[in-house]
Amino acid sequence: MRFLFLIVLVLSLFSKSLVAQESYIKERFNTKIGFCKYPVLGQGFPLKKYTPCFEIETNYGISEFLEFGAYLGYSQYKEIDIVIDNPNHFFSDSRPLTFYGLNLNVQLLPIFIKKDSFWLDLYLSSKVGGFYYWNASTFTQKKKRFDYGIYGGLAVHPFKHWGGFVEYGYGNYVQWRSGLSFNF
Repeated sequence: MRFLFLIVLVLSLFSKSLVAQESYIKERFNTKIGFCKYPVLGQGFPLKKYTPCFEIETNYGISEFLEFGAYLGYSQYKEIDIVIDNPNHFFSDSRPLTFYGLNLNVQLLPIFIKKDSFWLDLYLSSKVGGFYYWNASTFTQKKKRFDYGIYGGLAVHPFKHWGGFVEYGYGNYVQWRSGLSFNF
């Protein structure tokens, strides 16, 4: 994780010298409405099942190559617990899940394409955040967990200000995301 932040820092320091003109990334707002799947968060459940999650992410271009932003999401999840006396019996309970975090995108195409606007974004994204389990009956905080990931992403904007995106990579809970992307 420290290595990734070191790479981002070095790219940001040299980004001014690599490109003489303004990039289409700098001072641009990018909003993504996405879908992903979190695994079932119970303990000891032998089957690998997932629950759908919806999130919104907003980024701002802080340099020719870097976008910094935050994300917020919501899901209903089923926590599955196995009865200790009999591992063949289990029960599940649906509860709300909210997740949040910060992300940093390193845009790769502005290194090679010198334009004021472009219809394609190719980027590396690092995310760090967490999520809360909420008790469905009393809405009191039950647990919180750390969430992180590093992903490669592709956003295609066939229309001037909107299009679609997909991200795939390694995270401690999420391996892919996809959805709509809007540029302003």
